[in-house]
Amino acid sequence: MKERYTVEISGIELNLLSDEQEDYVLGLAKIIDGRINAMVMSNKRCNKTEAALVCALDYLDDKLKTTLTLENVKKQRDDSIIENQRLRKELDDLRQKQSAK
Repeated sequence: MKERYTVEISGIELNLLSDEQEDYVLGLAKIIDGRINAMVMSNKRCNKTEAALVCALDYLDDKLKTTLTLENVKKQRDDSIIENQRLRKELDDLRQKQSAK
């Protein structure tokens, strides 16, 4: 069931609906707030909106790369399963030929 949480990110209060636990949602907000503040502090020409957009792009980039990596690992797993099945059949065939002698 979705719960409503109020978080503050970079001085802006947001009301969020989430299926996640409060600690998790507040933790996410804290991480984003920290990243935005660090970016603004390290680059005086970067305002909070720009920093928020850069954070969004960084996290989207990470998510897409992780998704691609996961898809690649799943494909490798599936290929390994198929290869394993092929090798088991080959082994069974060799055993049958050996026992037929």
